[in-house]
Amino acid sequence: MHRRSVSHRRSSERLLARCGFNRWIKAGLLLLLFGWGPLLLVLLASWLGLWQNLDPVGLGLLFVVTLIPALACLGIGLLQSWINKSE
Repeated sequence: MHRRSVSHRRSSERLLARCGFNRWIKAGLLLLLFGWGPLLLVLLASWLGLWQNLDPVGLGLLFVVTLIPALACLGIGLLQSWINKSE
């Protein structure tokens, strides 16, 4: 059972590498998830009527602070994967 999980992990790592997911893209996606996710969840809950007091100032600041680094990481990662594919 342990061999199967290790081989599954290796195959998923190869799949991510084949799709062009390098460290920069992973960092950018994590910034998107943890920086933008909470604000989007609160806005979705407000839209569905589950959240009545809509004042997500802190979450909005988190979104603003992670906006440029996330886009920069994604841009660098996409550029690196594009350069590596053309070699």
